[in-house]
Amino acid sequence: MNSVVTIEPPRIEGEGPYRISARLRFPGGEETLWFETPLRPVDAADSFLLVLLPRAMREGLDIVVEGELSSLLYYNVTQYYLAFLRTLEAARKPISIVARRLTTRNHGGAGVFTGFSAGVDSFATILSHTKEVPPEFRVTHLLFNNVGSHGQTGNDQQIFEERYRRLESRAMGLPFLPVTSNLDEVMRSKFEKTHTIRNCATALLFQDTCAKFLYSSAVHYRDAFVNETEYMGFSDAVGVALLSTETTQCISAGGQFTRFEKTELIADEPATFDTLDVCVKPKAGVVNCSTCWKCLRTELTLEIAGKLDNYNRAFDLAAYRRVRDLFIALVLKESSLLNKEIAEQIARRNFAVPPVARIMRHAPERLLQDLIAMQSRPEPYAKQLYWRFVARKSAAR
Repeated sequence: MNSVVTIEPPRIEGEGPYRISARLRFPGGEETLWFETPLRPVDAADSFLLVLLPRAMREGLDIVVEGELSSLLYYNVTQYYLAFLRTLEAARKPISIVARRLTTRNHGGAGVFTGFSAGVDSFATILSHTKEVPPEFRVTHLLFNNVGSHGQTGNDQQIFEERYRRLESRAMGLPFLPVTSNLDEVMRSKFEKTHTIRNCATALLFQDTCAKFLYSSAVHYRDAFVNETEYMGFSDAVGVALLSTETTQCISAGGQFTRFEKTELIADEPATFDTLDVCVKPKAGVVNCSTCWKCLRTELTLEIAGKLDNYNRAFDLAAYRRVRDLFIALVLKESSLLNKEIAEQIARRNFAVPPVARIMRHAPERLLQDLIAMQSRPEPYAKQLYWRFVARKSAAR
């Protein structure tokens, strides 16, 4: 018989910003899970149950929910989602869930929410849910969540606030809601393995405003699967809908598009020209470093599509061109799904491949990555090679 963790009824404090919190009674002591938001949340336990699931399954803890819980969410979780999560990670243990106060109440939300990071996926979701869909599916609110995507090393709040200030004036005229939480401390799991749960749980705080939550998928349907994985996004086409309630329908958005198609979709939208943010190594005062793998992938895609010059304010195109030929060589090796997709577009569109790329495509992948990293820096090659040699010699001792 498993030990039990109990979720007490949530409490709402403040008059804006609001804090909603619930005490979690674990066998070894109590913890508090909280969210802070400028929009008043509902006092349901739905979000708190979702956040607790991965940890409870990892530790083999049954869950008792004392607050009001959506009957539909309870049904989906107990009948399907627990098995779904164990399929993604076999180490998770079977657990049971007891709900003291099930409800079929509709909170009356009518809005359409989606997250906004200014990346390709979020822009594609917004732009594909404007004029081309029925009115009840058009985006009305943007969420900006501090639930792990800004880092899990202790300075996430500072990064979150800096990014929010930069994006606030670029939210395409829509309400832009910052939400922060300590759920990362409670979940104790990698963001990549639980990001869908974190963001859908946040959306369910706003059921009296949110009728539909569009969760931007980074994975095309042809690449989706439900099996052991370090990246939960591969399973979003199946899993997201299971997190819906009677009020809020959770929808996996964007799986019908490849990454290349998404980039083309947004490339004629002026709002993206100086706002697009794809970098995994941002520098102070710079939106995109322009030479990390994600920046390079986006820049090359835009160039193949004939749209790169639109983004001369978002990217340092001179820095891109320093490593462009080497990156094309790396792409032509087709060692990842996304690189294979770009390579297919290069061939299909008869994109001119420079001679250097044709030759270097036969070089080892690690060598290409090292050359790109060195060419990205302002120091001369000889100096970079010297210090790389010294570092390797030191490590070998």
